[in-house]
Amino acid sequence: MVHGDLNFGHSVKINISQSRADIKNTGSCISSLNQLPETAVVEDILEAIISWLQLSISSEIFGEAKENYFNSMGKVFPEDSFYEQRINYFLDILLLERPIKFHENPAEKSLKTPFELFMESAEFKQANVSRDMRSKIESIGAFRHSVYQIDTIGNGVMQCHDLLDGIDYKIKSKHGETFRGFSKKDIFQGFIFPQGDVAYLSLGVFVHPKKAQKIIMKLIKKGMKATNFEGENLLKILAQKQLKHHRHANIDPRYIYEIPL
Repeated sequence: MVHGDLNFGHSVKINISQSRADIKNTGSCISSLNQLPETAVVEDILEAIISWLQLSISSEIFGEAKENYFNSMGKVFPEDSFYEQRINYFLDILLLERPIKFHENPAEKSLKTPFELFMESAEFKQANVSRDMRSKIESIGAFRHSVYQIDTIGNGVMQCHDLLDGIDYKIKSKHGETFRGFSKKDIFQGFIFPQGDVAYLSLGVFVHPKKAQKIIMKLIKKGMKATNFEGENLLKILAQKQLKHHRHANIDPRYIYEIPL
């Protein structure tokens, strides 16, 4: 099993390698905002936003974003066992962190992320959803993209802390989801979504090898001492090293994480 693999115990509604990885190559619409059930979880909401986005941006913009992601975080292929994780990671970055030019307006200087544009869209403002659902959708904007260490795990709950800002999170499993592949002291990377007093995992999180944990802690400690420290750059470095570890599983991960990229 791939390090950090999540077992959801049920079929995810879409085929990531077809519908989510190649948004512009499908004419099918995942689900409209108005059709979201009250039990909708984070990935259901993100699917609805992706469905909206595929009708709102050109294939060139999407292709550029995907290529930029591969250059920054490492390239993956459909035959990779960890492909879906990494593509979901890309989609999180695309929707929540990558500013795009939505309208062809030369006067537009401030770019916004797809999620920010969606929140301003007529589709969202006029959506026939409950107050609770609207609040749940808005809470996506409170996402955190970082690297975390698990303090305790069991009974569908993980207590972890953010290694970049020290904040503690109580991560709760979604219905049918287990934390198989995770264990105490594991360091994982990706997006989490706080909602009230708990948070939920993205489908795109991945775990770093146990043997590299001490080196990762040193990298973080050294980086945070620098006056020009940027968490985004550290996340890129760690993502590339984890991918290199997958590509060279026969090599001690401590060596991979120690050498400069």
